[in-house]
Amino acid sequence: MRCPTSASAPLRYAIQKGLDREPRIEPDNGGILRPMNILLVDDDPHFARAIKELLEREGHDVEVAWDGSQALTAAAQARPEIVVLDFKMPGFNGAVTGRMLRSFSPGARIIGVSGLPDIEDTSWADAFLPKDEVLAKLADTIASMGSSEGRPENP
Repeated sequence: MRCPTSASAPLRYAIQKGLDREPRIEPDNGGILRPMNILLVDDDPHFARAIKELLEREGHDVEVAWDGSQALTAAAQARPEIVVLDFKMPGFNGAVTGRMLRSFSPGARIIGVSGLPDIEDTSWADAFLPKDEVLAKLADTIASMGSSEGRPENP
């Protein structure tokens, strides 16, 4: 399949890998993933659009914030179950935002993402994915968080 030239790299990847298709069926629970309330925080509009579209196709309700300050406001209003949080953003970075989210929204699970190769401290996130792996692994990471009891270990 030939991808449109105007599509961003993450969106082209999603189309090539078939991630823009129908919602996945999980073999372990026999049905479509439980819809979750997700807050996506990223200052890259192309990446955010691709991830939002992917998650919405999975049946999730997704709200987007463009920086740490907007994320804190959105989390206070929306009470997300999952926060997909970029590390490098203007204003508060992902680590600062993640720690602040924990203080007033302790039930939210945080999936940190970054295009930077060496993030040493990921303790602010329950799971961490390099941006080049997000499209391939995000749905599985969310599924494992939605089906597990308590907060998962940070890998």
